[in-house]
Amino acid sequence: MSRNKLLTLIFPAFGAALITILSQIVILIGTIPFTLQTLAVGLIASIFRSREATFSVALYLILGAIGLPVFAGGSGGIAALSGPTSGFLWGFLFYAALTSYLTNIESSLAKIFC
Repeated sequence: MSRNKLLTLIFPAFGAALITILSQIVILIGTIPFTLQTLAVGLIASIFRSREATFSVALYLILGAIGLPVFAGGSGGIAALSGPTSGFLWGFLFYAALTSYLTNIESSLAKIFC
């Protein structure tokens, strides 16, 4: 297997692991807990190519769907992907794809921020 193909498999696994770890860090401000999973998705989307960033989030959602405790608060299962906060989780796919598309190597600062 060539090095590029191997990295195409490793990067999404690393990205899903990073999202999982940062989603467990909770900052309590008032009654609403904030997690760092949104930061993780944005960081991955800014660093990885669009395909790898989207695969990272898709892998994270698949791991949660099969029941692994990867979502915030250690939750997992198909119920988390169909409950009241499921749109937030599904939105990560669009967020990762759009952000990584806008922040590629050839992007100027004007394109990224406008």
